[in-house]
Amino acid sequence: MAAPGPSRQADDTRADWETPAALYDQLNREFHFNYDGAANEINHKCDLWFGPGGCFEDAFQADPIGDVVWCNPPYGKRENVCDPDKCKRETCRKRGSHCTEFKPGVEDWVELLSLWHSYGNTVVACLPDGTDTDWFKQAYDTCSEVRILSGRVPFVGTTSGNTGGTIIVIWRQGPKTPAPYMWLWDWRKGV
Repeated sequence: MAAPGPSRQADDTRADWETPAALYDQLNREFHFNYDGAANEINHKCDLWFGPGGCFEDAFQADPIGDVVWCNPPYGKRENVCDPDKCKRETCRKRGSHCTEFKPGVEDWVELLSLWHSYGNTVVACLPDGTDTDWFKQAYDTCSEVRILSGRVPFVGTTSGNTGGTIIVIWRQGPKTPAPYMWLWDWRKGV
């Protein structure tokens, strides 16, 4: 699931798009997830989750050890708290309100997921296909595997989908491989 937060989307859509069951179920059969790393009380896929109503309200305060974590974080850019009296951000103007709490971006999530892996966890993340970004380079440098998904993922809660494509990044328990295995995965046909 994706916890509430910023995302790469139209201004009038939600940021807590759920992973479709067909995609999640295939990955869960393969990995047997213990935790959903970015969820809330409505959209969590595992009995234990990090986010509102979960075992940690804030995923960035969680420190799983030796577990298997699923994470579909919000797809968005970092947004820092603004001063309403001085703010000139276009984002705040369009939203009609100011940012009152820090909102992590995809780069923050990738850093967190890599950190969780360093604690001995297997971490599987559903991320936007951003091979041209700095956060993708960080994910590539620290992960074991990248699956480039063939076909548009029909996220629950939206009619538009992620127009940039989707990847599954996997940090497997154990030492880092010299280079991650990258492959095209038609998730609609299974593993």
